[in-house]
Amino acid sequence: AFLQLSSAGVLLACLHPAPALAREWVLLGSRDVRLAGDADTIPVKAPKGQFRQIQLRVRGNGVFIHDLTVVYGNGAADDIPVRAHIPQGGATRVIDLRGGSRNIKSVRLRYRSERDGQGHARVEVWGS
Repeated sequence: AFLQLSSAGVLLACLHPAPALAREWVLLGSRDVRLAGDADTIPVKAPKGQFRQIQLRVRGNGVFIHDLTVVYGNGAADDIPVRAHIPQGGATRVIDLRGGSRNIKSVRLRYRSERDGQGHARVEVWGS
């Protein structure tokens, strides 16, 4: 009886589908932004693919991101308010793209520096 129950348990475990794998994050593009500036465009240089979410990550200096515009492969665009300070080494929240999986052509940023406008920060766009 024990052997039958053990066999049944193994069989059920094999039939139960494994949970879906989490989507990997891919670096889509990056740009060194002038902290004295207020707008920049980050072209997507990663291989074309379908992305459902993006996230901005900041290196070098912190940046206050007002908003961003995601320009899709078909030319359509989404304006997304961010209104958040991203410290050096920090990231925005994960941003879901409208319309499901999309090809991304570029991301336009409106931002301001957290300091006196000296130096630069690297802003990276990641997609999943």
